[in-house]
Amino acid sequence: MAKHFKIGGSTAKRTLKCPAWVTESAKLPQVNRSTPAAERGTAMHEVLERMLAHASLDAAMAAVDYPFDDFDRNQMIAAYQAIEILWEKYKIEEYETEPLLSVAEDVGGSPDVVAAGMDFTLVADFKFGRQPVDPVNNAQILFYHWLACQDDKVSDLTQGRKLVGAIIQPAITAEPQIYEFSPEEIGQFDQDIRLAIQIVRLGEATTASAVTPTPGDHCEWCPVEPYCGPRRQQMMSAMLMSSAHSESLAYALDLLPQLEAYIKSTKEEADRMMKELGATIPGYKLVAKKELRKFSDPFKTAAALTNAGAKDIYSAPSLKTPAQLEKTLKAEGIEFDFTPWLKGPSGETEIAPNSDKREAVAAPTKNIGDILKRNLDNKV
Repeated sequence: MAKHFKIGGSTAKRTLKCPAWVTESAKLPQVNRSTPAAERGTAMHEVLERMLAHASLDAAMAAVDYPFDDFDRNQMIAAYQAIEILWEKYKIEEYETEPLLSVAEDVGGSPDVVAAGMDFTLVADFKFGRQPVDPVNNAQILFYHWLACQDDKVSDLTQGRKLVGAIIQPAITAEPQIYEFSPEEIGQFDQDIRLAIQIVRLGEATTASAVTPTPGDHCEWCPVEPYCGPRRQQMMSAMLMSSAHSESLAYALDLLPQLEAYIKSTKEEADRMMKELGATIPGYKLVAKKELRKFSDPFKTAAALTNAGAKDIYSAPSLKTPAQLEKTLKAEGIEFDFTPWLKGPSGETEIAPNSDKREAVAAPTKNIGDILKRNLDNKV
């Protein structure tokens, strides 16, 4: 399992803009905050790492325990082809994939690719999501280069060379997105990241928050986001603006992606707290998830309906839904019990207000405030 660093590459932008997130996140309960998208990305990264070690795509996919589909396969082919483009463009002679680099016990990470040609050090990062990532002054790429310059494992790949960063994101473009960094940008990052680490250290050395969190677009994926007062105030500001100014609408539109991310992270965190830790959240409960009725085996259901004399049972190109068939059978005067043919409930739950008519499926007894306080007390 890869080592987890408090200050790493994927969170470098957030650490630069809001060093407080590191100490604030340490106060949170430990729950699984992984997502299916993150697990998919990790698996695809592992396949590319094996391919760069000269395994075939099929062999690499077989060695990684993940149910890849054709879309995943095509993305990984495109990602490898993008690497070949970079190899040719920058005359790459040496490279390392996923080297574990660090400058301190809690500061480090594993870049996807660190490579060297005659004139350039290449730091490449694979992205398999659909949200575009810009290589220009990219903090993650700069952070990995900063580590590489100081870590003896790969420091020889950086000496006397310019830095070029590449984002390989097949869902956006088949071509690698490239940016050549200036010495001034690299020098500025060195100053900024060292200052941010000092601020983090200051926060860790005190029992109270030494620095106020600073909200912004870097808050997405931050575990502190649902609990962060300044972030909540920023979101509220979008709803408290005067309607008399056209700039208000523009500001609100600018905040929409962040507001959507805030809503998503808050829902996901509440879901984890209630399901994994049994926390009670005032005004909310866990209920059976609303689901459309579905036939467990449409073909057998169709045969049974045909035997019952039903004629209009298909809505091309598939069997009608239970709700649609109820109306059809009623019009045809046919009685048919759907119960044996319906797919059973998935067992998944979702959070709903107490006013929801569905019964609670669980009765948590742990107060969320007590959980947060107890976790914080254990950290101090």
